[in-house]
Amino acid sequence: MSAGLCSVDQDFTSTAEELIRAVTRAFYSDNDVFLIDVLISDKYLRDDTDMETRLKIDSKILRKRLNFLIEERLVSKEKVDDLTDGGSASTTFYYIDYYLVVQIIAWRMHLMRTAIEKEYEDDKKSASSLVCPNCEGSFQPIDYANWMDMELGAIVCGDCKYENSFAVEPVPPTEYVLRQ
Repeated sequence: MSAGLCSVDQDFTSTAEELIRAVTRAFYSDNDVFLIDVLISDKYLRDDTDMETRLKIDSKILRKRLNFLIEERLVSKEKVDDLTDGGSASTTFYYIDYYLVVQIIAWRMHLMRTAIEKEYEDDKKSASSLVCPNCEGSFQPIDYANWMDMELGAIVCGDCKYENSFAVEPVPPTEYVLRQ
């Protein structure tokens, strides 16, 4: 293996680890973050009787969280047959497939971006536009901030400079009621 290829693999792995850590801390529970951190540092977890005591997590919670992370495609598992190596049974190993997880995160970011853009477009289409009574030019309610003149107490049309007063009459003092 050439030195350049090894460097690229190391760069990808460390960048992927940072990304996975950031995503799990932002969107997942503390137990999930802990399991991801263990998998990043140890590279795999062997499903054996020592796993629960070593990690100091109840076995039901551990299995539940690992299954959840597998469903989320952040963790992969592989069953290895130990019988060929003189073992007594097959063992399950849990690990992170960095390439797969990075692709999953990229896909979810794409879906999130698409949903936000669609919501923005829907809001933009459904927003009612306001019409200037003088020049009949229309503008969106978001333009209020640009066209408000607090000193005049009016919305000044951006096209014709017509001043449309928005001042509200105060409630007369006789309407105030003291409550005990």
